[in-house]
Amino acid sequence: MVWYVMCDLYVCMYVCMCIYVCVLGMRCVQQVMYHPLELEQYTGKILAAFFTGLSDRNPAVRKTYASAIGQVIKTAKDRSVEKLFVKLRSWYMEKDDDAARWAVAYTFQAITLHNPDKMKSNAAQALPI
Repeated sequence: MVWYVMCDLYVCMYVCMCIYVCVLGMRCVQQVMYHPLELEQYTGKILAAFFTGLSDRNPAVRKTYASAIGQVIKTAKDRSVEKLFVKLRSWYMEKDDDAARWAVAYTFQAITLHNPDKMKSNAAQALPI
């Protein structure tokens, strides 16, 4: 009985943490939409943090992180975008996990949807996928 309660507690904590991170990501997206220049200097670190969220085991959380990356990339420097695309391509090619491949696909879809100019400028890196 104690194990069941502890397991249930950990699940609740995990869900709360995922909801908090998703809300934080959406707040970041709102910041990009309304005040993009204020966020520009931190975009590389934010993208790195959201990239680690793509490895979550929950598909809804992965989609949310991918959507956040797609919108935050608007203010990213070209070098940060190139690094992200290289990481995504290597992640897609090297990992055997279908969840990782779907996360990369969701990310590219979000980038294409929210910032097609960034996708066009880095199409050579995304094309092999």
